[in-house]
Amino acid sequence: MTIRSEQRTKSRLKLILVALLVGLAVYPFESIVIPAWKLRVIDTTGEPCPNMRVNEGWGHNSLKLQSAGEGDFMLTNQSGYVQFPARTIRASLIRRTVVPLIAHVMVIAHGSTGIHGYVFATGMRDGPLLEYESGRQLPGEIVVVKCYSASS
Repeated sequence: MTIRSEQRTKSRLKLILVALLVGLAVYPFESIVIPAWKLRVIDTTGEPCPNMRVNEGWGHNSLKLQSAGEGDFMLTNQSGYVQFPARTIRASLIRRTVVPLIAHVMVIAHGSTGIHGYVFATGMRDGPLLEYESGRQLPGEIVVVKCYSASS
């Protein structure tokens, strides 16, 4: 192998390596914001609340520079259970590096950084707000004063 062909081979390898690094830096990797959350809505007597609306909200203020998160609602089944799917976000390594720095500077403007998530049941008298805390077991039950069917 000549010196010239070795130089071309090294140049190609460097180009491939740079392309791979750029690709990794801009590829939007997915990560879980809030895991799948199953919970039961019951009244103060312990009876399940069927067909009751439960709201879930979530967001990642360190990867999105907007204060408003996302939200969804579902109705409980006949046994009072509802299960929300895992909530995810896609962000590149560049975004995961730069946006948290901006978020910390902008904390005065939008109020917080990091992951947030919550659920609550709605009706005549809303149940308590249950919050997601990273590393802790998800709360599995909401106790409401009175069951309120979404079809009522």
